Amino acid sequence: MQVFIDTNIVTDVFLHRDGWEASQAAIEWCLPPGRCAWLSWPTVATLAYLLESRGYGPRDIEAKMEVVLGWCSIVGAPEATLRTAIDFHFDDFEDAMQAAFAESCGAEAIVTRNVTDFASSPVPAMTPEDFLARFAREL
Repeated sequence: MQVFIDTNIVTDVFLHRDGWEASQAAIEWCLPPGRCAWLSWPTVATLAYLLESRGYGPRDIEAKMEVVLGWCSIVGAPEATLRTAIDFHFDDFEDAMQAAFAESCGAEAIVTRNVTDFASSPVPAMTPEDFLARFAREL
């Protein structure tokens, strides 16, 4: 199964924001062989920026990025993906990009805390709790 992880889920975990435990559990679901988690390159850039703004140094951020690369793959942004995001006409362009990235990597679900922002996404979105309730039997 291919799962796309939204930026807020990753930042929940790395910054220990409210609800981070459910976000962590959703990420851990993706770890066994045969499952694949995806992040977009803007998510990685956002995470690095947020870590730096909280005082993490370059080596600390690099170490965190090694952790990220240990559990997911990164989807890039070819022009066609950005054009797809434009064609989605979301109210929030960043969410449109995330939906386009999810579609381009073949994700079957987007895990996010902002499900309503993905109402018109071609890839269904669900909260970490809903994702786990639906797929926990596969743990």
